[in-house]
Amino acid sequence: MRQLSAFTLVSFAFIIMLLSGCGGGGGGGVIGGSGLSVNTSAISFNAIQNGARPASQTYSISWTGANVAQVIVGVPPNETIPSWVNVNLGGSTSPLTLTLDITDTSMAPATYTFTMRIITADVQNQALDIVDIPVSYVIDNAVVANPSSISFSTVAGIAPNAQTLTLSQAGNAVTPTSVTTSIQASWLQVSINGNTVTVDTNNNVLSLIPGLYQGVATVNYIAGGGLTGSVNVSVSLIVSMQSLAASNNPLFSLDNNSVSGDLSQVISISTNVPGNPSNVTWTATESTPWFTVSPSSGDTSTNNNLTITIDPAQLGSLANKDQAGQVINHQGQIVLTSGDPGYTLTTVTVTLNLDLPFLKLVSPNVGQVNASREVIIRGEGFLGLTTETVMFGGQPAVSQAVMSDSEIRATFPAQAAGSYDVTVSNALGVTRTAPKLNIVAAPAYASEAIATTGQKSRIIYDTVRAAIYVANTGNNTLDRYVYNSAITTGSKWVASNLSVANVTALSDIGLSVDGSYILMVDNSITGRHVEVDPATLAIINNATFGGFNGIVKTAFTSGGEAILARRETQSNNQTTSLRVKQNAAGGLISPLLRNAAVGATRDGRRALLSSNDETPATDIYYYDSGDYPDTNPATLTSTSIRLNANAISSDRVGTRWILNQTEVYDGTGFAYTGSLPVTTDASLLSHDGNTAYTMDSNGTLRKFDMTSVTANQFTEIGTGTSLVASPGNNPVMTLSHDGSLLFIVGDSNLVIDAAP
Repeated sequence: MRQLSAFTLVSFAFIIMLLSGCGGGGGGGVIGGSGLSVNTSAISFNAIQNGARPASQTYSISWTGANVAQVIVGVPPNETIPSWVNVNLGGSTSPLTLTLDITDTSMAPATYTFTMRIITADVQNQALDIVDIPVSYVIDNAVVANPSSISFSTVAGIAPNAQTLTLSQAGNAVTPTSVTTSIQASWLQVSINGNTVTVDTNNNVLSLIPGLYQGVATVNYIAGGGLTGSVNVSVSLIVSMQSLAASNNPLFSLDNNSVSGDLSQVISISTNVPGNPSNVTWTATESTPWFTVSPSSGDTSTNNNLTITIDPAQLGSLANKDQAGQVINHQGQIVLTSGDPGYTLTTVTVTLNLDLPFLKLVSPNVGQVNASREVIIRGEGFLGLTTETVMFGGQPAVSQAVMSDSEIRATFPAQAAGSYDVTVSNALGVTRTAPKLNIVAAPAYASEAIATTGQKSRIIYDTVRAAIYVANTGNNTLDRYVYNSAITTGSKWVASNLSVANVTALSDIGLSVDGSYILMVDNSITGRHVEVDPATLAIINNATFGGFNGIVKTAFTSGGEAILARRETQSNNQTTSLRVKQNAAGGLISPLLRNAAVGATRDGRRALLSSNDETPATDIYYYDSGDYPDTNPATLTSTSIRLNANAISSDRVGTRWILNQTEVYDGTGFAYTGSLPVTTDASLLSHDGNTAYTMDSNGTLRKFDMTSVTANQFTEIGTGTSLVASPGNNPVMTLSHDGSLLFIVGDSNLVIDAAP
């Protein structure tokens, strides 16, 4: 038979038919007469999913016609050769060899098919004969090992117990035929026991040092239909030193419903050695003050119980949550050691979660002698309170109301001068952190003027320390005046100041509600803030806000957070205000404001924030301290006041607000109630909000009744008084805690004078 001029294996996308409309099996335009034949009428393969590939299959293609010039192998026009098979032709004369190889066993279990078409053709590409052969490929379910991996754990010198595994295919048992292990796992031995495989260690395990060892067991099998394959099973071995072991790591969760029985837990002490030797001694030591252990020693048989007891006296300073509002897992450790040779120490972790009332701040932290007032107590764990009472020293609150889990409003009783611990009881009788309420007599300062220079933006009177703090923006210093009654000649006010090198544009100061630190902020592009000890003027913390710059105003609120109003230093665009706590990163406040201002009530329950140069004017917003203990960012609520404001002040609880020194608004519905004289340079509300004090541009101190208004003008009380001296330009004011004294400072004098 003559040699072919060409034979072809058609590609997957190639359309086989040489003649359009040519069908299968010699129909259509097929001439016939080539005597084409193949020594099979069908081809089939079988495999197991992810198993071995089936063996290749080879067949012969022959023909008798002398006019055969080409043999073409492909698929009908509506099919493609699948990716899981390779088809190869061999030879150049009849018969040709046809070989099929399976390339993939990872497909899902199923039967896959296609039709292989063989065509003979003459030199004019005219089809002579066609033969179609169906090809099928059956993938059976994978053979899996149960378990798929094996882990051993033992102590040095002791062999672990053997484990078994089985093979299955679609729930049917598969017979293992042989096993092998990886070369590096010299400690591993595997054997067949009927239809199960035993995975064990050999004597080499006894000499292994502590550590992690890994190996692989390969199990060969014969599955349904006689198909063979193998499964790899990973095997790990952890070798530990001999040590003591505890039954558990105790967790204590204490809340307001806890009783004394909740303060103790018992754990048992054993060893990690199989069989737990009964005569191993142990000693328990702990260095965490809030729990104790008993007994301090024992053994693993007759005296193997250890009692852990929480010490209520040590819980006072442990907080419930961190600054992000997350529950704190207070943790301590017990170290177990043994005098028996070969045993290493063991550490037991004791965890304590608290939801007992925890007091952080009292705002304000100052009260007047023999006067009862409401204060805001901030902390955690207040929602669990039922009959428990807030105590001021040894005296119960006159009244109290739990506002949220972090806020109580309580009225303290009239008391003598002194510093009183503020506490709240719980079922366990545990006294937590006790912030101080300072009851102070009315100050007896003589009217006085102290010369000063530089423009001022803020004056603060610190009742507890008998000190005045001034933000001297003209000199870029924090000025302090401390009263010393022992001085007999001249002023009793001792002056000092603090200049911070990298505070280049001091804009404002604030005293935290607990009096623990002064916050200095600046208007520079660096956005630096400095925390200062009020008693010593020592710097506690000096940091930037990481890109938050241009801080122009600050006000402290009852949660201990400072609200920082900003202006965008480069473009004067709208920007975010900030909320910060001591030595903590700032959180954002929305909405955006332009060249913002902020002011707060004297007890810190509420703050107002405004833009100062929007056209048209936008809403002024309020921030309620109790609404945002953990939220970041804090989204404020509109007051519906549309006004540009560069100065915001209020009374003790927010009965009234003064905006821009003269415009007065009600603190409940934020309705406009009237105005102070347009000649006012500085203004101030009394603590109850019923009186306003103003400083006229001519230096006259005036007093107004805020409960009496005619034609939007408040009724003046008296005709005005003159101060002991003029404070100078752009004065700022504050009031003593009892309301009897005014402190006013400008660019010429610090003036201390009686409130009219």
